[in-house]
Amino acid sequence: DIDSAVKLITRHSGDLAAVIVEPLQRAIPPVEGFLNALRTATDTHGVVLIMDEVVTGFRLAWGGAQEYYNVVPDLVVYGKTISGGYPLAAVGGRTEIMKCAAPEQKGKGSYAFISGTFNGNPISCSAGLATLEVLGQEGTYAHLREVSVRLKDGLNQIGQNLGHPLQVIGDGPVLQPFFRERPILTHADSQDSDFTKANAFGLGMIRSGFFLNPAGKLYLSTAHTPAIVDQTLEAAEQVLTGLV
Repeated sequence: DIDSAVKLITRHSGDLAAVIVEPLQRAIPPVEGFLNALRTATDTHGVVLIMDEVVTGFRLAWGGAQEYYNVVPDLVVYGKTISGGYPLAAVGGRTEIMKCAAPEQKGKGSYAFISGTFNGNPISCSAGLATLEVLGQEGTYAHLREVSVRLKDGLNQIGQNLGHPLQVIGDGPVLQPFFRERPILTHADSQDSDFTKANAFGLGMIRSGFFLNPAGKLYLSTAHTPAIVDQTLEAAEQVLTGLV
């Protein structure tokens, strides 16, 4: 809701340190212009814009949601995808903000103490560098988009053919199936759906040999191929045929 968000930022700008947003809210894409409106409003009122890219960073694009939606925040946090499964996270941002954590700033004004037992862990960092090297290869994101669209469109078509109110939402390789007639535009919408049927669909897929999180999100990776997606759709049609 662009208007409400801008009004809230404007009204509370004097007390607002930052606006934190998940650019892809679970699996719900932002409405056109929403992230740009946040960027403009926070710039206008001197408020820091933070993007939680734990899910979207290096999944939607090499530059994450910032590149994908063309909106650059002041701070960003990454995780999960950055190291291919190894425990690793990262924080990035504008120099004037990041330098607040520089050791030489201690006792000189704005300073934030940041420390951690495993900061810079060499195994996780090595895994991260190897993962980023693979993700940076030409054609990686085109492949991810291809298999994701193939799965999303295929599931939606099967649901329509069988008379199920199935809608697969998401963006890039982050998808989630919901059983609901009306469009899903907010988190409240997503909760007002048939989770019993979604869970049954997920369990049916597991019994068919396709491991996914029942009633949860579907994450596609570079390992998924069009052939694997087609096999998944064949199994999904059989499972959905048996759902009442």
